[in-house]
Amino acid sequence: MDFECHFLGWQDPFPLLVAEWITSQSSKNSFGFFDLSDSLVIVPTTLSGKMLHRALKMRLGDSFLPPIIITPMSLFEIHPDYQLDHKVEPTPLQKKIFWINALVESIERGSCGQWLKENRDFESLFSFATILSRTQEELAEKSLVLKDLAAFVEDNFFEEIGVLESIYFETMDRLGFIDPFWRKQELLKNPKLPPKIEKVVIAGCLDPHPLALQFLEKLKEPSTVDVLLPVTEKYSHYFDAKGRPLESLWQETVLALPEQFIHLYADETAMVEEIIELVANVNSNEATTVGICRNHLTELLTFQLKQKCIPFFNFSGLSYVDSPFFDFFFLLKEILKEPSLATITKFVRNPLFYAWLQMKQQDQADAFLGNLDAFVNAYIPSTLSDFIERNPSEDSFKEAFLLLNDFLVKLKSKHWPKALLGFFSEALENFSSLLEEQLEKFSAFLVGSLNQFNRLAPFNIFSSCEAFLSLFLEAMKEARLFLTEEGEKLELKGWLELLYDDASYLILAGFQEGDIPKALESNCILTEKVRKQLGLTTIESRLSRDMVILHSLVERLSKRGRIDIFLSKTSHEGENLLPSRLLFKVDKKELAARTALLFTTLPSKTGPKPKTKGCFQLQIPFEEPFSPESLSVSALNDYLNCPFYFYLKHKMHWQPVTLPKGEMNESVFGSLIHKVLGDFGKNTEARGWNDPDQIYSFLESQLEAEFTERFGKKRTIGFQLQQKALAERLKAFSFFQADWRNQGAEIIDVEKEFELQIEGLTIRGRIDRIDYLGDDKVMIIDYKTLSTGIKKNPFNSHLCISREGKEEQPPAEAYFFSGGKRWRWVNFQLPIYYYGVQSMGLGKNIGAAFYFLSRVKENSRLKVWEEDNSNFLEESIVAIRRIIRAIKENKFWPPNPKAVVWQYAPWDFWFEKNPEEVFAASSFAGSTKTDF
Repeated sequence: MDFECHFLGWQDPFPLLVAEWITSQSSKNSFGFFDLSDSLVIVPTTLSGKMLHRALKMRLGDSFLPPIIITPMSLFEIHPDYQLDHKVEPTPLQKKIFWINALVESIERGSCGQWLKENRDFESLFSFATILSRTQEELAEKSLVLKDLAAFVEDNFFEEIGVLESIYFETMDRLGFIDPFWRKQELLKNPKLPPKIEKVVIAGCLDPHPLALQFLEKLKEPSTVDVLLPVTEKYSHYFDAKGRPLESLWQETVLALPEQFIHLYADETAMVEEIIELVANVNSNEATTVGICRNHLTELLTFQLKQKCIPFFNFSGLSYVDSPFFDFFFLLKEILKEPSLATITKFVRNPLFYAWLQMKQQDQADAFLGNLDAFVNAYIPSTLSDFIERNPSEDSFKEAFLLLNDFLVKLKSKHWPKALLGFFSEALENFSSLLEEQLEKFSAFLVGSLNQFNRLAPFNIFSSCEAFLSLFLEAMKEARLFLTEEGEKLELKGWLELLYDDASYLILAGFQEGDIPKALESNCILTEKVRKQLGLTTIESRLSRDMVILHSLVERLSKRGRIDIFLSKTSHEGENLLPSRLLFKVDKKELAARTALLFTTLPSKTGPKPKTKGCFQLQIPFEEPFSPESLSVSALNDYLNCPFYFYLKHKMHWQPVTLPKGEMNESVFGSLIHKVLGDFGKNTEARGWNDPDQIYSFLESQLEAEFTERFGKKRTIGFQLQQKALAERLKAFSFFQADWRNQGAEIIDVEKEFELQIEGLTIRGRIDRIDYLGDDKVMIIDYKTLSTGIKKNPFNSHLCISREGKEEQPPAEAYFFSGGKRWRWVNFQLPIYYYGVQSMGLGKNIGAAFYFLSRVKENSRLKVWEEDNSNFLEESIVAIRRIIRAIKENKFWPPNPKAVVWQYAPWDFWFEKNPEEVFAASSFAGSTKTDF
């Protein structure tokens, strides 16, 4: 078959020009209407076909028989012999199942490399199956299969992939399936069209699939394919004989795109707001389309349109990921995988579970969620079983968790499909009137996916509900929900559909690099190098296609309409974005100016915020002085860190709320190991042992008892891993303790509480451990669990030198001179412990040390305050007195902007890492800027 190109120009929208050309090639029949049913028209997308049908109807009214309109790869589906072999073509979901099971069989046969043997869990196999399936589809462009890769790349990996593919094909054939590739190869041997087709037209398909072109080339009848292109005759030499853009020429083409068409914004939020404002003010008689060039924009754009009550219709369909159903199935998968506190609390707050519970418990769901909030603040249950065991007295609360537990048990049985559909049906009973068409189509999608999965259940090694949900969630990412168009609304369309758009005003939203042209995704099989060797689709071919589309749109709308191109410097999430390379297709003389325009620095709504100084500032209530009767050692350290932080924490009682999780945070982790070591030190027999195994046995049993008491017997993976980590630290401690005991050291007290009277204030403290070393010498030992201080000795953890010329941060009372140097206290812990032990009269020679609870079995984890610097322990009392006086004088301002606490949540969010710019200094009567 030959190809003949026709250049229709751009004086009118392309679908109208195509409709005019098709009509000109036909004539009215004896009944007075156009019969186009003998024509086959190939268009780039399904929506393009709908637009063409609409254009034909505008031109001919209802007096015509329409042509058959298809997309390129549908040529195989309309082949008269498409299903004569009675074999079934697997869906994408079923293909992945076949690949997963082929991977397992390859492992069992021993025909795979170590790379596969080390990743036998379902999620790893599923991930690789997805890569294999997508690679197959790309290789089909060149009529290649995976085993053919070994001929191009000499690597054992590709030979193993070929063996794996043979298992995949064998299994599929055995079960009565045929891979889509082989079916197309069979049909290519003798391509046919449906009877009565006399004309074939390719309309605006700038990059048809190579297999579709092969199909047309091998057709015997009709003898010619007419190719309709959206450019003038002037560009006839810019295309090959089949109507595909020539990369070399389109790469050098200059676009007549004036700067007034281009609108750059700092971030997507500002960009979308401007688009909405523009759309809201457009004349209602002017047909407007928003072309969504960047898919990530869809959710933000549609949300803003709904907020402004602007009716719209998204012709590209609704992504199932943005539907109300995706989060439900994602959370359901997570709770089946690990029913921890975090997953349970998220799942029960999902709207679908809420609706289901409302029906089951007769409108008690609100009370249940309220009780849940109170419950999780009082306990740290780790599993659903633990929830039920520790349930409060409310029967409805317990009943709700029993209902959830019963549902999850059913999902783990072999009858899980029935339980899943039953739950979904009950949950959506009250949603039907709200979701309408969405519900109907999604239900069909869910049932269809379940049927596809269940058909392979007898063969599928992974037939659990959890495996299905993984596959189903991936299917939801790949599929789209197309709704019925209703009335005249603002039209939203994807980039590839815009060639067939007939609006007089076009807004291109998100014209970014990586989206226009769409970036190619490489993987571990099809690397960029392999892709080039095989001659697969390149970014250059996509660039040429997109150049033709943009060129056509600009030429038409700049003369008879309007076009605006919007792009941004950062995404809604703060990711840096680049302008599409198409925007640089200008004359060399204009390139510098265009570059300057597209890389202009702009203030962002999602980027770093400007300083708030000079704006409205918060007033902290300071009605009465802060006069505490006592303070802890850690409170004094809070003041050393930042006086203002001390005020917020100890006067205002501001504390971040940490919700319980399925694992311990750093504070709980540290307190638990301190408790175990405290129990060891209190046991007079155990603390005398010098056998590391005996010591570890005791500690390990105490650790298990403590975990059971706090978190129950059934624990999440997170808790189990943390228990193992603690056990390793305790094992290392056992070796230290045995050796330390052999050196004559003896524990004389643990968790020793004390009080000191300083400047009329009671200072409270508790020492982890006090050891007697002989010769009237005692050692204070403080356990440390965090790794951040391992390289610092105790002295360096408590003091630092103030460098000359460096700005000193509050409080001023922390600074002093010694030995010709200016020092700053950053921690009073060991000095106060020193005075505490001194007040107890336990020994004349007092030492202090940190013991870092590490996994390393060496005594070097004990870090002792050097005797050379022991004078600082004695002299610390002067600075401690200054700090206490400052607190009693209420000197809490200004804050220390360098304090570590401001760098972490939630303080960083509240104060933007500098509270001095958020709060008014006039709130405080005092200041820490004191001379002495």
